[in-house]
Amino acid sequence: MNDFRRGWKLMRYTYGIRSNCIQAGVFLLMGIVFRFTEGDGYFGMMGGFFWITIPILPVQLIFTLGVADLVNVSPMRKKMQTIFPVAVNLICMTVVYLAELAICAVRLCVSPEKAEQVGRSVILLAVMMALVMVYLGVCYKYFVVSTLFIVPTMILWMQMQSPTKNQAFVNFLFRYRELPFGMAAAIGFGILIVGALAEYLLTRLFYRAPLSKVAQAAPLRKAL
Repeated sequence: MNDFRRGWKLMRYTYGIRSNCIQAGVFLLMGIVFRFTEGDGYFGMMGGFFWITIPILPVQLIFTLGVADLVNVSPMRKKMQTIFPVAVNLICMTVVYLAELAICAVRLCVSPEKAEQVGRSVILLAVMMALVMVYLGVCYKYFVVSTLFIVPTMILWMQMQSPTKNQAFVNFLFRYRELPFGMAAAIGFGILIVGALAEYLLTRLFYRAPLSKVAQAAPLRKAL
């Protein structure tokens, strides 16, 4: 816990914290706008995309500390590239997930007959969040390769937001069992935990690899 507090205090020295906060605010507003303008899509294409990318920003800030000599020679170096970004990412992803569940709960009060459809959307959301976690476990060491994986995956996820396609995907995962909203939400939390564990194992596996220059802001690349 003390290490987590120290890591959180170091966040004030990250590069681009103001621009990242502004960017997070823009993503939040864009997600809200698309959330209510994309018809019957409970997560939609663009709304879901903007909200899922918000947790990437604090992780990006943490890895800017990797170019600082003060951090690199400190006992916190390993934790700042492994457990700390994973913990921050899981917290942020959970907040976004809870916000999505709250929206779904409100909409279910209006249209309770769509409970199973919403449950399928919740599962898809959690799966995509877990994949983003896996991406963040690798991208700051191998940016190009990991990005070539996540971009087509995000495109595929956005294309699966129609009720017919997400029903087929979830039916494949759960062998056509009924999936009430409450059960889907609980399974989604489990998927997030699995994603965080995978992210942590990847950060440990690639810890000794150098930080990718491409993943850092242009002014920081000279320090790598």
